[in-house]
Amino acid sequence: MIDIIDIVKSWSKLIGNKTDQEVKLAAERYKVCSSCEFRSKLDFCKACGCYLKAKIFTTNTASCPKGKWNEAEIKYGNVKTTKSIL
Repeated sequence: MIDIIDIVKSWSKLIGNKTDQEVKLAAERYKVCSSCEFRSKLDFCKACGCYLKAKIFTTNTASCPKGKWNEAEIKYGNVKTTKSIL
């Protein structure tokens, strides 16, 4: 099921509403995505269809459909409790 609120939050963080911790988590997630076989040349995930530069800012820990973000989630797991405007 598509979570519209999570999508809006992710895009707002891509544009500029993010904490330093969220940036670190997103960078770690993007590192995983960069070498993933499901990453398209246009930076979309072929498994779920999301734009990766926004998806990496999701607050949903299970958002990688292939479960590849586990190490990043363990390393920066407290980020999702950090509050921002959205």
